[in-house]
Amino acid sequence: MKQPSEITTHVSAVIVSYDQPEALRRCVESLQAQVIPSWMRYSIQPEVYVGSRFGWYDESVMMLSKMRVDDHRIEGWWLVGNAGPAVARNVALRQTTADYLLFIDPAGSIESAHAVEEMAKFLNENSSVAAVAGWVGHGDSGRASAGALTPKLQLRELEVGEAPGYVAGCFSMWRREALLSIGGFDPHVRDEADTIEASLRLAEDWEFALLPDVRAALERPLRYSERSRAYITLKTRGTFGALPILFRGGGLLEAAAWPFRVVARTLNPHPTMLPAECIPPLEHPEDR
Repeated sequence: MKQPSEITTHVSAVIVSYDQPEALRRCVESLQAQVIPSWMRYSIQPEVYVGSRFGWYDESVMMLSKMRVDDHRIEGWWLVGNAGPAVARNVALRQTTADYLLFIDPAGSIESAHAVEEMAKFLNENSSVAAVAGWVGHGDSGRASAGALTPKLQLRELEVGEAPGYVAGCFSMWRREALLSIGGFDPHVRDEADTIEASLRLAEDWEFALLPDVRAALERPLRYSERSRAYITLKTRGTFGALPILFRGGGLLEAAAWPFRVVARTLNPHPTMLPAECIPPLEHPEDR
């Protein structure tokens, strides 16, 4: 059996960003500073949302174009319109041939110099693990980029020694093979709960893990709305389980619209990677 040091592993770091060029620059620089071993091929894939094809566009595009002159590992894309992180992750999933995808929030920066190496090595050595999470925060404070779910699908912290029930997309590495086996992320989930929903589908055949010594600086919490929790409940437990959540968190208007969502979900119960318009980032819209 080959040892990890003899394996050629391709890792692609994916950052989904919208109108935050300075934060994105710091995030990309932390990815560039990673110590990459000889057995690994490494690329950086920023996914930048822009307003419209012929209108304004995020200045991150120009910034990344300049950074790519000196670092050809940057292979980003910019996407027309804001369709949510799930669609952007699916674009990366289609465009790359990497073995593993490292997802990191654009407001985050990796503190561990060997984070990418350690996460990839762990996945190489544990073939039953679909995703491995790191630790996000500052210094000794922070939290795991993973957690567990209550019976009502609310988030809770992991207990000591407990395996994660879900992995968040703010700082984690995912096995591309596993994501392709479930058709990618569900584009109906419009916030970062897309990784929670994907974790629930993967949990039938895969495991998750946490590396607490692999750290990234990130202050803000995971975005997990009541609407997303209701949708995930609908997928896993049916309409009657989701309606009470909508009445409490989404209001009567959202609850009234829910029958239409039920019909849509019935017609397309397992949405796969929907097409998304994507354009290479080094090309200005006026040049097309």
